[in-house]
Amino acid sequence: MVGKVPDSLGVLWHHQSVMKDSMGIGRKVEGWRELDPARVGKIAGVPARGLRGQNTGDLRAFPMTPHADDAVPSISRAGPPSMKGAGMILAQRNARRSFVSMTIGALMAAFLLTPTSAEAGPACISAGSQCYSSVQAAVDAAPDGGTVVLPAGRFAGGVIIAKSLTLRGAGAGRSVIAGGEHVVTVGEFLSDVVPTVTIAKVTITGGFARSLPYVPGGVFAGGGGLLIVPTATVDDYTGPKVTIVDSVISGNRVEPTTQVGPAPEQEEFWPRCPDGFCPFAGAEGAGIDNLGTLTLLRTTVAHNTSGGGLTSDAVGGGINSAHVLTLIDSLLVGNAAKAVAPHGRYAEGGGVFADHGTTELTIRRSSVVGNSASIQAVFPAALPDGTVIDTLANSGGVHAGNDAEVVIVGSHIDRNVASYHNPNGSWGVINAGLQVGVSHLTLRDSSVSGNRATARLMSTSAPNGGPTGGAFEWDGDATISGSRFENNVSETIAGNGDAAVGAAVASLSILATGASDNSSTMTNSRVSHNLAIARTRTGAALVEGSGLLNQSALTVRGVRISGNAALGYGKSVTLHGGGIANGPLLFNDPSFPPGNLVVVDSAITGNRLVGATNADRQGSGIFSIEPMTLTRSVVKGNKPEPQCVGCTATFQAVRSAQAGVGATVSERGGSRTAPMGPWRLLMGHR
Repeated sequence: MVGKVPDSLGVLWHHQSVMKDSMGIGRKVEGWRELDPARVGKIAGVPARGLRGQNTGDLRAFPMTPHADDAVPSISRAGPPSMKGAGMILAQRNARRSFVSMTIGALMAAFLLTPTSAEAGPACISAGSQCYSSVQAAVDAAPDGGTVVLPAGRFAGGVIIAKSLTLRGAGAGRSVIAGGEHVVTVGEFLSDVVPTVTIAKVTITGGFARSLPYVPGGVFAGGGGLLIVPTATVDDYTGPKVTIVDSVISGNRVEPTTQVGPAPEQEEFWPRCPDGFCPFAGAEGAGIDNLGTLTLLRTTVAHNTSGGGLTSDAVGGGINSAHVLTLIDSLLVGNAAKAVAPHGRYAEGGGVFADHGTTELTIRRSSVVGNSASIQAVFPAALPDGTVIDTLANSGGVHAGNDAEVVIVGSHIDRNVASYHNPNGSWGVINAGLQVGVSHLTLRDSSVSGNRATARLMSTSAPNGGPTGGAFEWDGDATISGSRFENNVSETIAGNGDAAVGAAVASLSILATGASDNSSTMTNSRVSHNLAIARTRTGAALVEGSGLLNQSALTVRGVRISGNAALGYGKSVTLHGGGIANGPLLFNDPSFPPGNLVVVDSAITGNRLVGATNADRQGSGIFSIEPMTLTRSVVKGNKPEPQCVGCTATFQAVRSAQAGVGATVSERGGSRTAPMGPWRLLMGHR
């Protein structure tokens, strides 16, 4: 099957107790059943049905062994706030990375669940044969490598674990650890002891972090639920090894209390705002802030928020990771990274932010759904002297940085939102679902679908402006197979100027690195029914691709790119590449090498460029300004003509029972019909 996520996958509502915890339904679980699609929308805070009334993802539950002792505490049913956004660029992102690494990295998000004061639990919390009245007392008394057992009940947070041990509850719905600045902290800063800790069958909730213990002054806040601290040196990020099993981490938030400006030696590269140097305050990892090696197994991270009124940078609403992160059979839902006026400038990784030292990110049979990254700002696009004010919302779902090994298998990154709202701004929002930097990506049997990126701004042609939007981008090399990229929406609305938007899927390694060293493949996948919209009343509307945008060395084999649409509304309208847009269409730096797009055994069908009759509509199937090669591929049924601009078509004759069926490839110089083989899968036949 081309681009079909296996039936054993589907949104990972891994077991009913955890799913209901996200929905605020508290009762013991008796069995397993399929998840009602309408309830997925309720959890994720977005409609259960996608564009044109189509369901945007498989909703079949994983066949997994239930844990009969897992009941569920009631938590807020509130989903993420309504978000809108869209975008796609690199220069300011890289400049910002160096600034953040110098400052330790910045993170933030906003409040979804008010913590309640912890109620006293039963008297016996056991460590060995002894009983203790508090979790901390039992942890302190347990030997290295021992086990602390929590009965059913609600217990005070603020627990610190500085040794190797197992903390096991009676079930995520029965044993609740609540409250404190960090509900649970694992590790001791710069200690020689690197503990190995397992936390199982508990709920961690109600944390409200205003700081980090290893960064004085409240400039950073992180780890409202679980904080994993570096135990060697900050630069090495060698922290504890932590495994979370059959647990829920929900309703936590982080919010810094102090802002900082540059030291004298930092002023040269510190960002500038209208009132002087931009103040910095970071909110990170509201659910989990990880500087160690973290594995989540059958665990839910839900409705955690990074943000606050002083925050400039909000990241990792669900999880912030700066070392190694593995998600297996787990669910991230309803988490948010929010940056707001007057100081908010960055919001990234609503579900997961894995950057600033992350070496490995692995997601297997898991779902990152209904998370958000949003900015509401009032900054001008630039200062009077022309200095650009950088702002960016990206990755409502998952953000992975540079120099990492990223593996995503059998998973859903669906229905996430990235939004940017600044009536004075020029850019931007990008990659509502998944952003992978200059790293190595393996993406297999997965879905990045139903995500939405929306930008409401002044004009994308203002200083440092450019196309916004997108659901999935990678900037390094990638191996992608058996995956779906469907029903994503990118929309840019300009209030006073031009509006530009880019495609749902983007391979941009040359734009990111200035070199052609990386090569990628996409096989047996679908890029379908994505929508790119540019709207303005006063300026020009531009759409560069609605399905796939390429500025890299990319081979597409056995891929169906169909039903995508680019819509433009403005005083003038330019629409390029309804199915594929190829070449340096975002930024054309003459020093960059050309890309290389090869399309083999694929179908580019039924794509549309929709605008006024006087609009410049070119390449409804493919638009290329660099050489590309088509081999045994179908380009037909795209509207309007010409369907294929700048294409070099190499069609190899194929003898088949379907003799006489042809694929029309239209170019500027005319059109011709080439023989088409029996590519049943490409045409949607089974």
